[in-house]
Amino acid sequence: MFLRDSVAYQISMGRSLEISSQQIAQSQALDSLAAKASVEDLITAMYEALTAVPETPPRHPRALALIGDRYHHPGYIRPPLERACQKLGLSITFIYDVRLLST
Repeated sequence: MFLRDSVAYQISMGRSLEISSQQIAQSQALDSLAAKASVEDLITAMYEALTAVPETPPRHPRALALIGDRYHHPGYIRPPLERACQKLGLSITFIYDVRLLST
């Protein structure tokens, strides 16, 4: 989850894949992950997954959440929203990239 949340935060800040990779690679928390080359591959894969146009959830009702900005890291926003929506029976799609709002 750490990598997903870190990449999501970079995306919500409007940063490119290159800048995101640099920022995350400089993080002390990545020391526990494998070699740097594979970390870059993981970051790239996560970045592409989180900036892809989401599929429409099959169930109704559903919710769309645009989360994360400079002051609100998605890592602490997403889990409680997921739990709340689950309790309400809502399918939820999280968007971190504001550019996806126009697709």
